[in-house]
Amino acid sequence: MTGNSRNVLLFGAVVGAALLGNIYFFILRTSETTELTLTGLLEERRALDETVWAQEVAAQKHEQTIVKYWDQMLRPEDDKYAVLAKFPFQSITLDAPGETTELDWGIKRTVSGGEWKTLDRAGWRDFLRDMEQRGYAIDAIEFHQTSYEVDEDENAVSVFNVLLNAENKDAARRWSIQTKLRVEWTGETDAEGLYIPGGLTLFDTTILEREGPEAFEHRILETEIRPFAHPIVYDLDRDGASDIVLPSHNMVLRNRGDGQFEEQELFSRRAVASLNRAFPSIVADFDGDGNVDLLTSGLYNIIRSFRAPSPTIQLALFRGDGRAASPRRVNMLWRSLCL
Repeated sequence: MTGNSRNVLLFGAVVGAALLGNIYFFILRTSETTELTLTGLLEERRALDETVWAQEVAAQKHEQTIVKYWDQMLRPEDDKYAVLAKFPFQSITLDAPGETTELDWGIKRTVSGGEWKTLDRAGWRDFLRDMEQRGYAIDAIEFHQTSYEVDEDENAVSVFNVLLNAENKDAARRWSIQTKLRVEWTGETDAEGLYIPGGLTLFDTTILEREGPEAFEHRILETEIRPFAHPIVYDLDRDGASDIVLPSHNMVLRNRGDGQFEEQELFSRRAVASLNRAFPSIVADFDGDGNVDLLTSGLYNIIRSFRAPSPTIQLALFRGDGRAASPRRVNMLWRSLCL
């Protein structure tokens, strides 16, 4: 190795070490700055939570009690009566049934007529037990806090919108109950730090009742559908029965009537090799030729001659040919950079 070569290597090593040192110093300073910035932001947020957003923070903390018990009633198999029976409170005032109005389709609407009766926790459990023994099943229940206030005596009060769907299969009757729940908080917390309700009051109740067989039949058509499949309901072959289109699965479920569906491929030609990330789509006659087309966007593997499929985000118009109402010709309207 010549002297010039050694000098060049030595110079390169020195420059490299200097650059690495500067980079390391920059990383340290950046980390320190980031830490200081985050600390300042957290302190600012804490100050805002204690002043500007104090009531909102308090509302979120109080509603966690309701959320805890609601989470135990989300699944169809959850014992909703058991959860409601163990809900903590001091007393609950129920709404009295009021005027009933006959609506279309055999539906009756009953609005509340004021306070009915007040129960303690033992009376509440007896009430729930009686309803369950009489065959009333709770299908679903929801709670959404709509207001939170603190009165002049420093008592916190929340109001929740409540939706409860129930049925009695023996009597072939179903109810959809919308009501408001006023919660007067005691100010005390339990072992988990959750606020304990005091008095509960149901008011502004509307009950929709329907007698007869179920209006809809619950059926599972496909068991292996990925999330965000974005199904489209459209009468593709114009036979008067709506079909189901799933572009992300290259699938169409042909409606053969009487609740029977036949699975077919949506795309008859493999211009697109993979549609497993298709986004919302629109079915319509876009070119005015009388045939059904499909406009969709998503991540596609576009097949090109002598090239491997290239995953690309596309906005594509698939033109129908009128024979099977299945999109065949592809027009790429917009394309992103290949991923």
